[in-house]
Amino acid sequence: MRPRSAVVLVGGPAVYAGHALAERPRILLPVGEHPLLSYLAINLREAGVERLIVCHTPSTEEYRKGLERALAEIPVKLDVILRETMLGTGGSVKQVSDLLRGEPFWVIGGDSYMRADLSEMLSVHRSAGGLATLAAVRLQTPPWQMERVEANEQMSVRTIHRMHPAEEKRSTLRPITLYLFEPAALDLIPPNSYYDLKEQLFAQLHETGRPAAVWVVPEHARTLVSVDEYFAANQDFLLGRVKFPELALSAALAKKPEQDFIGPVALRNGARIGSNALVVGPAVLEECEIGAGSVLVESVVLRGARIGRGAQINHCLVGEDAVVEDGVVLRDMIVPRKGRISAKIAQATPGERQTRTFAPSLLWIDLDAPGRTAYRLIKRAIDILFALTALFLLSPILLLIAIIVMLDSPGAAFYTQTRCGRNGRPFPMVKFRTMVSNADDLKRELQELNEVDGPTFKLTADPRVTRIGKILRDTNLDEVPQLINVLNGEMSLIGPRPLSMDEMCYNPVWRDARLAFTPGLTGPWQVEAHSKALFSEWIRYDLFYVQNASGSLDTRIFLRSLTRFASDVFDFLWMKKKRKF
Repeated sequence: MRPRSAVVLVGGPAVYAGHALAERPRILLPVGEHPLLSYLAINLREAGVERLIVCHTPSTEEYRKGLERALAEIPVKLDVILRETMLGTGGSVKQVSDLLRGEPFWVIGGDSYMRADLSEMLSVHRSAGGLATLAAVRLQTPPWQMERVEANEQMSVRTIHRMHPAEEKRSTLRPITLYLFEPAALDLIPPNSYYDLKEQLFAQLHETGRPAAVWVVPEHARTLVSVDEYFAANQDFLLGRVKFPELALSAALAKKPEQDFIGPVALRNGARIGSNALVVGPAVLEECEIGAGSVLVESVVLRGARIGRGAQINHCLVGEDAVVEDGVVLRDMIVPRKGRISAKIAQATPGERQTRTFAPSLLWIDLDAPGRTAYRLIKRAIDILFALTALFLLSPILLLIAIIVMLDSPGAAFYTQTRCGRNGRPFPMVKFRTMVSNADDLKRELQELNEVDGPTFKLTADPRVTRIGKILRDTNLDEVPQLINVLNGEMSLIGPRPLSMDEMCYNPVWRDARLAFTPGLTGPWQVEAHSKALFSEWIRYDLFYVQNASGSLDTRIFLRSLTRFASDVFDFLWMKKKRKF
């Protein structure tokens, strides 16, 4: 049976290189004169798709209305259903399983740009006879990019490797977000849980003896996850490397005066171009304003943006409602949504620009902006003062707990585990040991009993927990030794909780954002929901903190953490007292 439905996974507002560019998602950014969605719809319609099920993340009303308008304007006739989801790629597909009619279905990412005959992928899928087939592109790394310097920890050179591509042992196939599934694949996805297709489902298929097939796209495919890929997609279309006859450049462009345009330019209705302005393509101009005498070379300017008189913009991406003031010269830069670039900012030295800290794929965090530097310094001073005072006052109690832990079960008093610090730097997080010494080995046997979704593991009645360990966990005293990590600067009192890289792999956006901050002894998820929240809620709480971190927010989280700690100790003592009677 030919798949008649396609699930389109749409992310949040468009972000590139840490800069928020638009309120709309990437699938609505222009490629040529049309949104990326139009190209996806044409490929799917040619493959026999009759209905699009568009899954988007919760967002603003403006975002939703823009998505609805774009869906109504796609150039091919398709039934469209809009659904709000936030449970990962697999969890989102599971949430719309009632709409898939028990038939095979496509899943495609909202940042995929391709020109391919999907009937070939369908043939591969049928021949394999499996539950799933994924699409991939073959990477071709030129020899000069395969040179590597091997050095030791002291950065002393050992040797220089000059590999030939034939010596490359790693796979040259890179997946793109395009899948074809049989309905039975949905049975492997747990309901109402955060679940990732790439990280979880395909591994599960292999482990159960039902490996998925792979189809290498023979024509043209890009995943627009970077600015370079986005620019390349526009060049591919504007220079005729990829042809969509239904979406050819408007003939009206040819009627523009030659002094206005050189090379292919996609011009949306409403773009205003001043006198003596020069636009050199390939370039894309939405409903924007280009000042008189300005020069625009191979750039993309989104709607509402304004380029000042006499400005020179070369290979730049200008976000919605951004302003580039008169006379500014920019090259190879991103101007974020509602950003304003003056001549003073544009002429900053490269070293000054590098003081900005980026959280890739999510948002731009300028930790050195006015107020941010003071916040960071004051936060660190409080961390040191609090950790020193608490460790001094609690040292007799901590020594007593350490002795009790060792007497209760064989093993050391403390347990260390490698976690990710700021910018992904690993560090040994320390806590009181609350489990038997071979707990990590036993975890593999208990994995199927996991009570939480996503990549984390938790059991309410974990058989690995010791008697004293249960008390320490119930009262949160097992976490107190992490004050040593706070003192060392590896952790802060407040911040996203430190996790291993494996526990963050299912959501790179969330991972990269939280790693822009020093991890905390306590954080927003701990005080808001703790173990009762879905993984998607954990993501939501952490992202809120990253985007709104401040002294007042830290104070609220700290006070709520103290309240929770006191409540946990009281509950433990009260329950112990009740058990006596």
